[in-house]
Amino acid sequence: MLIIAVLAPLLYGGLLGAVYSQQKVVAIPFVVVDADDSALSREIIQGVQQSEYFRFAGYANSPNEFKQLALRDTAKLMLVFPQHFSRDVQRGRGAKIQALIDNSNMAIGNVALQTISSIGTTYAVGVDVARSMASRGEARSAAMTDALPLDSTIRALNNPAFNQNYANFVLLGLVGIAIQLIPLLMTLETTAVNTLGKRSLLVEIFAKWSAYTVILVPLSMVTMWLSISVVQAHLLGSMVFVMWFTAYFSMVMCMVGVGFSILIHDPQRTLGTFAVIAMPSFLMSGFTWPTNALPSALRVIAGMLPITHFAEVIRRNHLMGLGLTDNWGHIWPLLVWAVMGLAAGIIGCMRNMKLYTAGARV
Repeated sequence: MLIIAVLAPLLYGGLLGAVYSQQKVVAIPFVVVDADDSALSREIIQGVQQSEYFRFAGYANSPNEFKQLALRDTAKLMLVFPQHFSRDVQRGRGAKIQALIDNSNMAIGNVALQTISSIGTTYAVGVDVARSMASRGEARSAAMTDALPLDSTIRALNNPAFNQNYANFVLLGLVGIAIQLIPLLMTLETTAVNTLGKRSLLVEIFAKWSAYTVILVPLSMVTMWLSISVVQAHLLGSMVFVMWFTAYFSMVMCMVGVGFSILIHDPQRTLGTFAVIAMPSFLMSGFTWPTNALPSALRVIAGMLPITHFAEVIRRNHLMGLGLTDNWGHIWPLLVWAVMGLAAGIIGCMRNMKLYTAGARV
């Protein structure tokens, strides 16, 4: 425990600095639907690319593709240039670019919204200047260098309340922290197999796991239901799916807690280990700070944490209406954690059986 007390502040200090090292959300992937395919549209796309906030992720054929691209995290922004955009701009007909923003993560949504709005304002200010310069016979490229006309229609998707209610983005993830931590803390006193010769290792481990799940799974489900009901969250997905997934996550964490408590076989050391894990889980789970804004090494670690997958599934169901099929990529990693917990318990039991046998012989 002394080692943990000394190293934990250093770990947390370094981790906090690393998580927020970029200080802002940058390199938001965006795609383009360019039905105009003009020199003007390409010039504007290049201008957006030069912003540190955006990263060009390619072209799409239709605005209808944006939902699937957002699901796969391929794009968080789509710019749509209509046909005859350049011609209408030159004729002063108020041509507009449509900007589709995935607003399921408030930090990303806010940055995209503010940046696109500022770009639109910057370009739009010069419409009269650009046209008047061109009318005087000045080269089009020279006229457009001073200021390009741009008007944008912004549509923010995946935010049912559309009021930037922070509870929509953070509350359910915070509930996930509690649902993760409580099973780990309650299983601290779990001991290794003490009924040698009476039951198999698997039976013993599953018996202990079942005792915790009977209590904790209903408690977790009620906690999640109350959280959604109290804030009257506009749940786009299914409450049945939320309840099922909450129960599944709670059962996984019970197996992790039971297994690793048996393996470590020391309540104080187990408590210290779980406490050290709790803070990184909170910081890197993606519901307070986007995972794609983390340094690459931390992004890999975040992808391994159970709470990251829990928060992502709940967010995608709550704000995007996605169920089991679309969230499978975040569901199976939790099953891996359950297997790891079971394996840890088996190893701990076998080790303690050897120690018990050796002690009995002596």
